[in-house]
Amino acid sequence: MEGKVMPWLQEAMQTVTMLESRLQELEEDCKAIPLYEQDRLEMVQVIQDLDAMVQQDQGWIENAETAIQWTSYVLENALISSSSSNGQRTTTTTRTRERMFSEEEKNSSADAGFVIPGLEERNTRSEGMLPALVVRDSERTLE
Repeated sequence: MEGKVMPWLQEAMQTVTMLESRLQELEEDCKAIPLYEQDRLEMVQVIQDLDAMVQQDQGWIENAETAIQWTSYVLENALISSSSSNGQRTTTTTRTRERMFSEEEKNSSADAGFVIPGLEERNTRSEGMLPALVVRDSERTLE
């Protein structure tokens, strides 16, 4: 899950950090300014409210970063899993087709000018039907 922080996220975190330090400075300045006590308390309260909002934004940014990282992790694993299962199916199919014909049969057929179905040419009719079946299955699950 550890990775690079996205540029916009890094910039947002820097802005929040800067705002926090600036709010602390304002709070200190407020305490030093000779004002009526009530005005000073109101200003400190406003600054503290702003600081609370900045803290909420910081929490939101951290939650967004975590959500993005988890989503990325899940999508990567799904892609890897999908690629692996597709690769295994293709490898198994190829091995099965190769086992159907011994090396001698391949050579004798090639010498005679025959095409061995599934090895030298592709079965485009069945391959062309596959996406339609996948689409129909996915439509069923959505309903």
